[in-house]
Amino acid sequence: MAGRLLVLSNGHGEDLIALRVVQSLLQHHPQLEIAVLPLVGEGSAYGPMEQAGALRRIGPRRSLPSGGFSNQSLRGLLADLGAGVLGLSWRQWRLVRRWGRAGDP
Repeated sequence: MAGRLLVLSNGHGEDLIALRVVQSLLQHHPQLEIAVLPLVGEGSAYGPMEQAGALRRIGPRRSLPSGGFSNQSLRGLLADLGAGVLGLSWRQWRLVRRWGRAGDP
């Protein structure tokens, strides 16, 4: 039976790091079923591997006005709040909980 893994990443830099980890895991365990949930942004770094069928991006994703740096300025925070960051975070949190309980979103 193939294992399953949910990978969370928190922005473009972490997407790139997670992508390297996923590539290494798949070299050693090609049957591993991998889902990725980019918490910040669209997770575009995963696109080529998703198109190749090596992983799938799941869950709600959105590029926010601050680019994930809402803690750097009040203006960035307010822009992200206006763009729905609280609702997005809530939906992502619920998906991770479901995955943890059932093994799939």
